[in-house]
Amino acid sequence: MFTWVENFIVSVLKEGSIPKHLAFIMDGNRRFAKQRQLSSISGHKQGFHALKETLRVCLSLGVEIVTVYAFSLENFKRPEEEVNGLMKLCHKKLEELNQSGFLKDNQISVRILGELNLLPSFLRDTIDKVTRSTQSHTRAILNVHIAYTSREEILRAMKCVVKKVQDGTISKEEITEEILEDHLYSKDVPDILVRTSGENRLSDYLLWQASSSQLSFLDVLWPDFSFWHICLLVLSFQHQKWK
Repeated sequence: MFTWVENFIVSVLKEGSIPKHLAFIMDGNRRFAKQRQLSSISGHKQGFHALKETLRVCLSLGVEIVTVYAFSLENFKRPEEEVNGLMKLCHKKLEELNQSGFLKDNQISVRILGELNLLPSFLRDTIDKVTRSTQSHTRAILNVHIAYTSREEILRAMKCVVKKVQDGTISKEEITEEILEDHLYSKDVPDILVRTSGENRLSDYLLWQASSSQLSFLDVLWPDFSFWHICLLVLSFQHQKWK
């Protein structure tokens, strides 16, 4: 539940333009844990809590699409214990979101995007269950990129288009940006792409989709990301609109 102050601020912000689509590089979970002498997994647990709170605030503002970078292909290079722990945590939190009624009550459709064949079978089964059970929800969309990099996504799309040319489905002269875009995991263009933790780089995320997005690099660790940070993002978006 929001405080009366938060409710008032939401109502004021909704008098202006609200971004349709917010995307997040959720960075800083491990640093958060290290600063507090916690395990890496404890930091990631706090990160999932921050994601749920972010969804809650975005829904109240009227944001229609939230997209998050949960796990990069590069993250598979981390220690095996941490990777396995992340896979189990992702499974558990997806199950919790689904079974708690949060996704149904808020009519959130979940889409999990990436090289899902690289994930353990128990997580793929959970992903299939959650995406199927939420596919008819119409209020908002949650895109979660797992086992993903933008370069892999673009390369995969190119291979699909090349195969269509080889099969005779299309000619090479018919290849356009739109056709390539149709073969990406998602065509959703973020209004704002946010990275937390103070790092000023995109880390191979949504390079195609975010080519014209407003970029915001915040010096806050993801588990500390809050209602107030989202409000400032919306204010920044509205300021850009006023220019």
